[in-house]
Amino acid sequence: MNGFASGLAILVVSSISIPAFGQISIRSGAPFVAVRTMQQTNGDFSVSRGMVARSSNGSTRVESTRNEETLITINDVPHQRSIVLYPKRHAYQVGLIPGLSAVALLPDDPEDFARFLSARPVKITSDSGDVTTQIGSRKIEGLDVFGKTLVAHDGRLQEDWYCPKLDVNLETKMQANGNGPDFEIKITQIHLEEPDPKLFEIPAGYTQDERNREMVGRIDR
Repeated sequence: MNGFASGLAILVVSSISIPAFGQISIRSGAPFVAVRTMQQTNGDFSVSRGMVARSSNGSTRVESTRNEETLITINDVPHQRSIVLYPKRHAYQVGLIPGLSAVALLPDDPEDFARFLSARPVKITSDSGDVTTQIGSRKIEGLDVFGKTLVAHDGRLQEDWYCPKLDVNLETKMQANGNGPDFEIKITQIHLEEPDPKLFEIPAGYTQDERNREMVGRIDR
């Protein structure tokens, strides 16, 4: 899957950047619990739905259920690790991420973000011919969001509605125009509250996959 499509097909509630020297940062906004729905709107019309959550320390949890199969991915900031849970098998895999931290990379106040946008051109064309255009602001579930479109040089279109308070896109639409599947991704049923810390832990009764244990060693909870 190319970079344009992969960024649309998979929405995680935080973006991860890997600067020089291996330091890894997770973009962090206000803590919340919500529901993410990702729908492919052409082809097989598949729908994936599940809870998303982020704690005040930057840890994230993303659940995805499709065809009655659930996959849960966790970024556990305090323990500097990633966790993948397989509820049907009561199994888990762990990846150690030394240096994992959470930082706020953009203004989280809507007025600050509006000023940030006002200092930028309404339309920006990249060297490759991609065109990004600001399309205004609105509210989604009472939260201020700011829209932009990205028209790729090959005709593909992405529309995002970004919430600075949560530092996440609450709506994303992709029209691939024959270059792949079309998607709509929405974050709904948003609760601005601290999630239960247990959401970011390995549940009792889960066992570590044997191959994962061989690669990273036994992980104590």
